[in-house]
Amino acid sequence: MKKYLVLLATAACATSADVATTETTSAVLRPTRVIATDPTVADITRAECARAQACGAVISRGIYRDADYCETTVNRAVRDELLTDRCAYIDRAGAAKCLDTIRHESCAEMNFTEHVPTACTHDALCR
Repeated sequence: MKKYLVLLATAACATSADVATTETTSAVLRPTRVIATDPTVADITRAECARAQACGAVISRGIYRDADYCETTVNRAVRDELLTDRCAYIDRAGAAKCLDTIRHESCAEMNFTEHVPTACTHDALCR
């Protein structure tokens, strides 16, 4: 009877250790390469509207009539671009490149409502 209990306890410990290791490993690998779509859409929207504000595109150039309009318009454009085809996760490196592209975008050619920078397209970001 004692021998049976020891074997049963040993088997239970081995099984739970295997499961925990598998879960931990998979949970650690995914976040290092991809990030969630919704927070990335918000980051792109904020970056584009901050750039528009810095370039004077809000109000003075008439691209965006105010900051709220900028956020609404850009957010819709980004969502349309990324969520037209299912985009479960965003490539972390791609998101960084997209945000960097926006920050260095030429004020003379800025108009996010007409085109999404190539670095911010579905093909460049979605995984």
